[in-house]
Amino acid sequence: MESSNVSILTKLPKPVNFERHISLDYSLEMVWKWINPAIFFNKLLGFKRNFAVSLEKREPQSIQLFSEVESVKTYVKNVNANLMTPKVIYQFYKCKKEQETIIILPTQESSESSTTEFSQKLNFPRQSNSPFLSLSDYIHPEGDTLALFVVTCGENVNYHALNLKEEGQYKKSFILQALALASAEALGEMIHKDIREKWGIIDDFDLSIKDTIKGKYRGKRYSFGYPACPNLEDQLVIWKLLQPQKIGVELTDGFMMDPEASVSAIVFHHPEAKYFRTK
Repeated sequence: MESSNVSILTKLPKPVNFERHISLDYSLEMVWKWINPAIFFNKLLGFKRNFAVSLEKREPQSIQLFSEVESVKTYVKNVNANLMTPKVIYQFYKCKKEQETIIILPTQESSESSTTEFSQKLNFPRQSNSPFLSLSDYIHPEGDTLALFVVTCGENVNYHALNLKEEGQYKKSFILQALALASAEALGEMIHKDIREKWGIIDDFDLSIKDTIKGKYRGKRYSFGYPACPNLEDQLVIWKLLQPQKIGVELTDGFMMDPEASVSAIVFHHPEAKYFRTK
């Protein structure tokens, strides 16, 4: 099997600690500022043009959609304090690698539960063609650290979306569900920034929210089920180690997250980390 030419770092960032962190301190207003408009308006809501440009031109379709979204945001804030509560759980782990396998080592937190007493292994496929990348390449051969996180903004969303449907408010129900999904993605971007900072990795002082959303920073986060780590069943490792049920996120029999408006990820600090396909 060929190997990649990912650099071996001479200096590794060190996290501030290896404790499990749970936070409910993120406000929805702040999370919404981090929403990627391309994901929200184009991918989730089906708007066919550049939404910001269309809105700036005062095109009727974008004005109407903006008004409908703002109405849903007001509904979220007014109807129930727990409708879309941002919740975060994350933790740093020591790790090592053996070829394409990353071994996540137990921490002091492991004494809480017998499910975390042992190291957890994740095997990542390698590209069969140049540049022959595997996610394991981003781990230093002599030992390293990585982070795991799960965030959610989905509490009670399906319940209220169903109520809106039963009232005949189909578009409002649809926007509510899309807003929850986009909010979870935005919260994932926010916690990734916090994780970088706790690694001692400080983004460029002039890096805007827009640039951050585009991934113009050091390191990358990867969600299981996507091209570089396609095995969705590997979600089980996150649940064994991190225990996201502490913030109300469970795994279904098909290894999907419930609530749906949730994001999980494994985070690497390597400056050459990028997104890629293995097939």
